[in-house]
Amino acid sequence: MAVADFIALDVETANSDFASICSIGLVHFRQGKVFKSLTILVDPEDEFSPANIAIHGITPEDIVGKPTMAQVLPVISGALARSAIVHHSPFDRTAFARAAAKHNAEGLPCFWLDSLQVARRAWDYFGANGGYGLKNLASS
Repeated sequence: MAVADFIALDVETANSDFASICSIGLVHFRQGKVFKSLTILVDPEDEFSPANIAIHGITPEDIVGKPTMAQVLPVISGALARSAIVHHSPFDRTAFARAAAKHNAEGLPCFWLDSLQVARRAWDYFGANGGYGLKNLASS
């Protein structure tokens, strides 16, 4: 049986510190179709690296007045409790764990599913044909 109800999650960080989350993207799927989506800009209370800005385009000016992770974590944790969370690579899960530790909070109480691991196990074809990046997977 296919999983049809899940939340796809993606985070962006302000710099190389995984705990410096500055954006959280969530797309909720029900019955395999997009039900709702949400992007939360977060004040990481940290410096922005030009390299990270070049990747995601989020600047220090974009997060002025936005909530901090200390404020966001309890809300996200409550909303995602017992949900299936799909992420691509260990980055997003690690970022949440490190942000929670930084703020002396619990990690997200959800079931994590790494789509990169799934893709590697299901489609070895991509290993020699462009790799397992989301762009390459989605284009096939």
